[in-house]
Amino acid sequence: MYDLLSFRGYTAPEYAIRGELTVKADTYSFGVLVLEIVSSRKNTDLSLPNEMQYLPEHVCCSLIESSSSLVLV
Repeated sequence: MYDLLSFRGYTAPEYAIRGELTVKADTYSFGVLVLEIVSSRKNTDLSLPNEMQYLPEHVCCSLIESSSSLVLV
């Protein structure tokens, strides 16, 4: 079995919380990969401030605060 901590950020929330593996989980993982490409940064970077360490979390908070996707680029 894989260690889920090594996949943090790639694991769909519904799988991480409830263990439900669906097609949406693959879509979520692909979306994280696209975010990495668009933002030119890794999924996890522990050298950044806490609020920016995990890319999906950072993107979500940034979009909510600014209502603009240009913040990512």
